[in-house]
Amino acid sequence: MFHLDRFSVPFILAALLGFVVLLIIIKWLKNTEVKSRIASEVVKFSFSLSNYFIILLLLSFVMQFVVTLFETVFSIYGKDELAFTTNQVGIGFMLCGSVMAVLQPVFATYGEKILTSKQQITLGLLISGVSLIVFPFVSGELYIYVTIIIFAAGGAMVTPNLLSAVSLISKENTGRNISIQSSTNSIGQILGPVLGTWLIAGGFYYPFIIAGVTVLVSMGLVYFLKQQDKEVNQILLADQHKKG
Repeated sequence: MFHLDRFSVPFILAALLGFVVLLIIIKWLKNTEVKSRIASEVVKFSFSLSNYFIILLLLSFVMQFVVTLFETVFSIYGKDELAFTTNQVGIGFMLCGSVMAVLQPVFATYGEKILTSKQQITLGLLISGVSLIVFPFVSGELYIYVTIIIFAAGGAMVTPNLLSAVSLISKENTGRNISIQSSTNSIGQILGPVLGTWLIAGGFYYPFIIAGVTVLVSMGLVYFLKQQDKEVNQILLADQHKKG
């Protein structure tokens, strides 16, 4: 029933890491006391999504969809088309994950000192989209890795700014909004690999080009995001004048 070999090692390590995280959560993340007045309130499940929030969800979906599509297709593309070894494919994944992990907090902390969050999202989408379209035409291990780094840098500009925008929509419903965004991300993570492997049947170029074009088209959503932002600001100003 149980069979251990060299392919079992990554799964065992992942399971051990998950167990360590569980111990950390049990040790340091205590349940907060539920106040009696909150506990007595009736939970309402009916809610409406604003156009602003829907646009943010669409952008989140596109980003997660594209990232997982790229990761799935790259693993096959690297082995079959580029003749990469398992280690070389692993380095590609490591670079993608490392760049995102390092740059996301950097852009989230210092990015707005140079560009607004909307400008960062637009630029990040542009970088990611162009790098995906260029990717299948790049040859040479070094250039492949450089393109992956550029793609990951673009994604790192988009993700934290989307999360920040979602968290700022409503102080009362921050948890709910972030949960909805997480569910939307999960849908993108499911559909990305499915569509990616399906598109490979037509050739390795199709998944990357279609994903890149999808990202570039989604830049248009940022325009509507700005329009919605202006409307929200006008409403807030009107409310302030009424109170004044």
